[in-house]
Amino acid sequence: MATYVILGNRTPQGFQNQTIKDLPQRREARREIARTLGVTERERLFTTSEYATVEIYDAPDDETMAKYILQLSKRGNYSFRTIRAFSEAEWENVLGSLGPLAEGPTI
Repeated sequence: MATYVILGNRTPQGFQNQTIKDLPQRREARREIARTLGVTERERLFTTSEYATVEIYDAPDDETMAKYILQLSKRGNYSFRTIRAFSEAEWENVLGSLGPLAEGPTI
């Protein structure tokens, strides 16, 4: 499974269309979409930064994560930045696969 970090914000439309009392139903709807696609929500954090939420997910591949984000975004209530993240072991594999490229100059 691939890991993704999602930075999320509600759009101006989202503030107009949704209320705080709707949060539990929307949260369960998100989880159902994730389950249907085989995406696992590892953690969801609410922040006091420029992003309202930082979420960590596992998905089978980039295409599946793209489907998930498109499903969440299609009503225009939220905007997201999705970042593919690698564990330390995964990153070591990436570096190890560079072969001769690892010997060249760095930029």
